Amino acid sequence: MGKFQRSNRERVFAKDSAIVLLTFVLVFGFALSALPMAAMASETPRIEITYPEDGATVSGVVLIEGVAWDDIEVVGVDIIFDHEIEVEATITGHVEQHWYWEYSWNTSEFENGWHLVQARAWDNESQHGIHSIEMYVENEVQGENHRPEVTIEHPENEATVSGIINITGHAWDPDENDTVELVQVAIDNTEHWMNATDTSDNKTWWTWAFEWDTTTVENGWHYIVARSFDGELHSEMFDIRVNVQNEVNQAPECWIEYPENGDTVRGVIEIVIAARDDNEVIAVEISIDEGEWDEAIFSHMVEEVSVWVYEWDTTTVEDGWHLILARAYDGELYSEVYDIHVIVDNVQENHKPWVTIGLPKDGDVVSGVIAIRGHAGDLDEGDNVELVQIAIDNTEHWLDCFDTSGNETWWSWVYEWDTTTVENGRHYIVARSWDGELYSDLWDVHIIVENEQENRRPVVEIVHPLGDETLSGIVLVHGEASDPDEGDSVVVVLARIDHGDWFHTIDTSHDDSWSTWAFQWNTVQFENGEHRVCAKAWDGELWSDQDCIEVIVWNEMKGAGPGDGGLEATGIPPNVLLLLLLGGIPFVTVVAAAFRHLFGVRK
Repeated sequence: MGKFQRSNRERVFAKDSAIVLLTFVLVFGFALSALPMAAMASETPRIEITYPEDGATVSGVVLIEGVAWDDIEVVGVDIIFDHEIEVEATITGHVEQHWYWEYSWNTSEFENGWHLVQARAWDNESQHGIHSIEMYVENEVQGENHRPEVTIEHPENEATVSGIINITGHAWDPDENDTVELVQVAIDNTEHWMNATDTSDNKTWWTWAFEWDTTTVENGWHYIVARSFDGELHSEMFDIRVNVQNEVNQAPECWIEYPENGDTVRGVIEIVIAARDDNEVIAVEISIDEGEWDEAIFSHMVEEVSVWVYEWDTTTVEDGWHLILARAYDGELYSEVYDIHVIVDNVQENHKPWVTIGLPKDGDVVSGVIAIRGHAGDLDEGDNVELVQIAIDNTEHWLDCFDTSGNETWWSWVYEWDTTTVENGRHYIVARSWDGELYSDLWDVHIIVENEQENRRPVVEIVHPLGDETLSGIVLVHGEASDPDEGDSVVVVLARIDHGDWFHTIDTSHDDSWSTWAFQWNTVQFENGEHRVCAKAWDGELWSDQDCIEVIVWNEMKGAGPGDGGLEATGIPPNVLLLLLLGGIPFVTVVAAAFRHLFGVRK
């Protein structure tokens, strides 16, 4: 019994242990199943095509090679051509997480041109990565015409050339039974080709030549470009660079030694000109006031400078400023023109008188009637000022002043000016004197007029309807009003139809300024035909000028309408309707307008 009982206890213990173990396995398995799937997923494989490079030109059979990476395993690599053809690449081995692969591509099975090549790597969870490149297939086509060839043999690249040179070279065609038919040369500009000459003995253009006059271009670096033509295709362009260095004739230079710029001259004078050149100056010419060119006479040499003279009789021209021009010539080139200005003074001339304004001074503030005072005189002996005039703002309207000198010399003068005849603000006073022949230079001062401003009339305008417009039914008449005086404003706008009574319009402005106003007119209450609509504004002191328009009323069926006399500008409902029709007017303005017209309140 004891042995049996121990055996039974052992079975109970074993059973309990199995239950505990099973429970642990179930709990642990459930916990594992609850983990996020993202934590269990592997990374997407990556892949790269390592040969050929993107943009490569290929032909024949090409070995495409690459490498793929994955954190678990790369199970396959596909190659896709132009999104259409899929083939399987061969995995050649792997090192750690890198799988190397290759594919032999027979490009002759594809048309010449650009093709898209994509490599795609797969892992054991069906995830894939992809890499794309483009390659240009260029296989030789049986019977295809190939470009001819051309070279430049003379001159050599970067040679220095001058004068007329012979450009020579070779040309040939690689295709059997095909020949070059033409060789052309371009200098710098490949849009302008010139035909070369075939110097071969068999018309194959194996040798060719082109004669180039380098003096037709400037000194410096230039490109010589050649191309050949086989009747169908041009060759690739062959170019060299050469340095053109031709002897260049330098233009001579000259200058005027006498007289100097700004001198005063009279009578007959000798103009002295100096000139020099890298070779020889053979002529010097003079022009007066851009007239015809006359030759100067050679005088002598001073070292490398030649001296020339030209005799000028200044009495042949009028007194005043004159232009003298000189130029030198070396038989090929003229120098730049050298010029000076001189004053010819053969006759004692009358000089301008002068004038000044003493009062008011520049910047003074004036008002009312003021005395404008000043001085005038003439620098010429025996000559006097005969008149002084002033102008206010407009120098086309001159006013005679009064001579206060006491000896008729106009040494002192005056003009009485009523400043109220102009608007307040900045004005300028201009004075001039007259000696019987010449006016003086103008003398001016700027002053500020500040007179007490008078009240000016307000302004009113009917904006709608327009003149001569044909109207019918109920019409919204509206307009604008303003006051030109700062700080003043319109207080009311009245309107009337034909010769009827004036009635109040409605202020539709947002600030009680009457800048906009309106009234509602029932044209049905008026006879068909022409009618006159007028408006006027009041600023509390002055009425504006009336603004009137002529309109034509035409109603098909005339009948009684609301209101008395056809005007709806004083009752509440029509006015409220009118204001609402205007749009964009605050409700407070509508209520205020209705209140004023209902109870007779005026602003």
